[in-house]
Formats: sequence, C-alpha cells, structure tokens
Amino acid sequence: MEVISRQKRDFTEEKIQEEIVKDTDPIRQLEILLMENGKRIREGGGYHYEISTLIKLFSAPQNFPVSGTTVHIGYLQSLSKVIEDIYRALQKGVFEELPHIHLLHPSKQQFSECFYDISKVFEYINNPSYIATMLEYHVNRLVDIGLLPAFAKASMDKDDLQLLLLSGLASKG
Repeated sequence: MEVISRQKRDFTEEKIQEEIVKDTDPIRQLEILLMENGKRIREGGGYHYEISTLIKLFSAPQNFPVSGTTVHIGYLQSLSKVIEDIYRALQKGVFEELPHIHLLHPSKQQFSECFYDISKVFEYINNPSYIATMLEYHVNRLVDIGLLPAFAKASMDKDDLQLLLLSGLASKG
C-alpha cells in the first residue's frame, strides 16, 4: 500500500510540474482539458462528464429565432468560470467539488415544483434509448413557467435544448 501511495504521489507531483496549455478559444481549451483529464485522473473519469457537457454547450448550433432569447450568450460567458475551475483542479492534481459547478448541475431544491419535468428533459438529452412520448408535455410545462423560451420545442437539436434549459435554470437560480 505504501508503494502504491508513493507512486501516486510521485505521479501527481510530476503532473503538477507539467503546465497545462492555455487557449483563449473555449472549445480548444476544453479539448485540452479533456485530454489532460484522461492523463491526470483517468479516461472517462474525473471531470470527463463536465468537460464533455461543456463542449456540447459551446458547440450547440444555436438555431434560435433572431428575435429569440439571448440569455444563453451570458450563460456561455459565465461557463468560463467552470472551465477555469477545472483547469485549476487538474493543474493542482486534485479531483474536488468545483466552486461554480452549480452552473452545470443546478440544485434540486431550487426547482422542486418542476424538477420532474427538468429531469425528464435531461433524461431525453442524455439517454439515447429514452422514449420521448411525453417529452413535448415536459418541454411545454417548462416553457409555461419560464424556464424555457416560448420557441423551445421537443423536436429541436438536443444540444440547443440543453443550452436553453441550463441557461434558464442559471438565470432563475
């Protein structure tokens, strides 16, 4: 056990000494962080889910009406805090709770009155086998309470729907 602990400590120290490349383009920075996450923590572990979600959000087509919402623009800008949190944690060689993770994972308590609808939309977005028979109902409920803009539809691109929903949750939270 002592040998394994020492090897882990030596590996972490070695990785801390290697500076992670910085890039001003969020998608390129996230791709760098995804690669470093695989090296420093493990492939598919650590911050893999968060980084992959951020890549989807920044890559979303944003096929919204011109007169539609702009809340998502401010939301995407605020996600730079999460990117920086992940960068710092990986550079320090730690896997910890991120200070701004609430931007990607809103609290259940804040949205208890519509949490079921929110969870069903996220299940549709993240589960390719999800049977979407009631999805339009859940999306419409979220439109009615103002978490999604009026133009949001169950048939829109999943990444756009996720971007709009997380934007709405962040602006109400």
